[in-house]
Amino acid sequence: MQIESNVEDGEFRCIGTFQHHGHQANLAIQRLRDDELSEIKQLMTDGFTNRQIIEKLNSKHTPDDRLRYMLPDDLRNIRNKENINPGQFHREDLISLETRVAEKRYDDGIRHYQPPINETGENFQLVIVTPSQLDSLKKYSHRGVTLDDTFHVTRYNLKLTTILVCNGLDRGVPAGFLLSNSTTTEDVAILFESIKKIYPEFRPRSVMSDEAAVFFNAFQRVFPESTAKKYLCRWHIFRTWKKYAKNEAKLNVRVKKIDSSEIYKLRGKVSTSFL
Repeated sequence: MQIESNVEDGEFRCIGTFQHHGHQANLAIQRLRDDELSEIKQLMTDGFTNRQIIEKLNSKHTPDDRLRYMLPDDLRNIRNKENINPGQFHREDLISLETRVAEKRYDDGIRHYQPPINETGENFQLVIVTPSQLDSLKKYSHRGVTLDDTFHVTRYNLKLTTILVCNGLDRGVPAGFLLSNSTTTEDVAILFESIKKIYPEFRPRSVMSDEAAVFFNAFQRVFPESTAKKYLCRWHIFRTWKKYAKNEAKLNVRVKKIDSSEIYKLRGKVSTSFL
């Protein structure tokens, strides 16, 4: 744009052009037209993933089209702006969850839901056992189950408890989830009660967990007549021994280089198999 000014009368004269000059146009950074945005939104509404949308756009459009240069981040921003995220029914997560629970979709596998009583998430409980996870329970849970919990899985102060079974290849397969504000015996019992409702024949020969007593206590509360044996995870045992070894002056062991053979000498042989 060229600007000419007249000092005497104070007038300005602008000369410009709306065409692209000087260097090659970069289609990838140009704004989307309304029709291009509508095409993307329609693909999102139809249920296609971001990868599928990019593949469809690349196969349909030429290198001279803006839609040929869409990136996953571009599609993610559009989803957030237009509120077209798969499985999200509302911008507020709790409202979205309650809407999904109310729909009672079989494939969602929601077996129990208790809303929080305050903003900190107190008393929140959500049990999920999908149809495929239920099949895994029926096929493999008789051999034994493993439970463990973790945190920082969401932006909220919630803990995720997972129940695992070993499939035919002896690989751990998640067979159910409990998302809760705390991990107490009462919380874990809700998970087992949900499993008992959908699979009354649930009779594992063993239950493995870390040193926390809440998992086996909850199992015994729901299945008081079970003869399942309790096993502790070897990895958690070793970690606990290393922790205490640091504070025990009597144990003349270099903790940083301690191995399983030294631990066996200190504490005795530990069973490494529970199946």
